Amino acid sequence: MMRSIACLLLLAAPVFAQDDASKPVAVINGQTLTAAQLNAFYDGLSPQMRDQYEKAGGKAALLDTYVNQMLITQEARKSGFDHRSDIAAEIDNARDSALFQAYVRDVIASTIVSDAAVRQYYDQHQSQFLTPERAHVRHIFIAVSDTGPHPRNKEQAMELIQKIATELRLANTDTRKISDAENAEQVRISQFAEFARKDSEDAAQSGGDLGWVTKEQLDPDFAAAAWGIPVGVPSGIIETKFGYHIILVEDRKPASVQAFANVKTSIRDALLGAQMNDVMAAVSRLTNDLRAKSKVVEYPQNIQ
Repeated sequence: MMRSIACLLLLAAPVFAQDDASKPVAVINGQTLTAAQLNAFYDGLSPQMRDQYEKAGGKAALLDTYVNQMLITQEARKSGFDHRSDIAAEIDNARDSALFQAYVRDVIASTIVSDAAVRQYYDQHQSQFLTPERAHVRHIFIAVSDTGPHPRNKEQAMELIQKIATELRLANTDTRKISDAENAEQVRISQFAEFARKDSEDAAQSGGDLGWVTKEQLDPDFAAAAWGIPVGVPSGIIETKFGYHIILVEDRKPASVQAFANVKTSIRDALLGAQMNDVMAAVSRLTNDLRAKSKVVEYPQNIQ
């Protein structure tokens, strides 16, 4: 009951009003999503889901998910799907469930787990909220394999990757004429992505993009190379147990502790989970009080 409701809200795909104080991050067939609303979604993600999105591109990846869901939702509304009696009932139930969960968490349980207790837990358990150093990595990959769509031995694979490396190096030569270092770096990244789409045997459709990764997620030889080259400059030819790679690091983020605002909800959920009996007792007390003040008539004989 105490789980985050962010995913539920996403699936419910509410219609948001335009927030004049916030810039739009997407307009889907006239329906606006602002930066503030996207941030609210992101901040409400569980740590596990946030980690998955971080690996896939962070808020940009969440935005893609939202847009895809919204397009399907809009299509459903066009066909009147939301007016089907069973679907309308499901939407109402989801809305009520989300409201119930949020009220229990933020109001009823606030006396059981206070903001001060949440902050104290965060301050005393910093190691739990460490984000390791990460790099945004692309690669061009040529496999060495006896099977698959392109079987080849090491000599054949090396010949092919050397040809790609030479062509990429010649293309990069033109970037030396660009006086602005940042623009030159972006051109090199764009060129690398085009080579990956054309030649790579992994992640070709995304321009060789592996997203944000940690050392531990990568082959050791690949990781050593990725952490040993400057940002925006393609590596030489790197050999791993899978084959040959040319690597480019788009950006790096140092190890850091997640901001309190980003983990506050998940900490509260965890602390409440440990005191669930107290939470349920508080819910029962409020329910009994409300029943005593309300007019409720039940018809158990009509239960089928």
